[in-house]
Amino acid sequence: IGVRLTSIDLELAQSGAADDADRVTHSYHLFAGPKRDDILPAGTERVIDFGSFFGIFRVDWISRLLLDALKLFHHVTGSWGIAVICLTICVRGLMFPISIKQARSAAKMQAIQPELAALKEKYGNDKEKFARAQMELFRKHNHNPFTGCLPIFLQLPIFMGLYQSLNHAVDLRLAGFLWVDNLAAPDALFRMP
Repeated sequence: IGVRLTSIDLELAQSGAADDADRVTHSYHLFAGPKRDDILPAGTERVIDFGSFFGIFRVDWISRLLLDALKLFHHVTGSWGIAVICLTICVRGLMFPISIKQARSAAKMQAIQPELAALKEKYGNDKEKFARAQMELFRKHNHNPFTGCLPIFLQLPIFMGLYQSLNHAVDLRLAGFLWVDNLAAPDALFRMP
């Protein structure tokens, strides 16, 4: 069991009068329980922080969507382990066309690698001529080098959302599947000293 405490600095008004005539009273509500949307009080959705993609793109909506899908699969199958497997298969299935495009782009790049090496040797230190020849080579083979990188930037937030949704799934705690007695515990095939 792990507990993580977070704190936020609050600016509180001070009483300045000697007789406490301007006394200020503060009241707080404390919630000690699992971070689940169906249990948390209204207006506290931000307590569950699913993180962000390089600090710019929030993965909250992706993680919440995948967490809802995980709960749906559990409702259908009755097993959290099978629900995780179904969710993973669905995410990989949806990412399959993008993965294929990335693999084809990598294969095309590998096929033109000998010609690219010949261009490097031919132009040596003349970077400008090499860049022009390289772009001409890419145009000749109808290859855009950015098509290999773009799929990664499409997939990464989704896979980060999947990781965060599984990481924040409170229901997986102490749920067993096959030989695993706790799906929320870190994977450990053997104990290290």
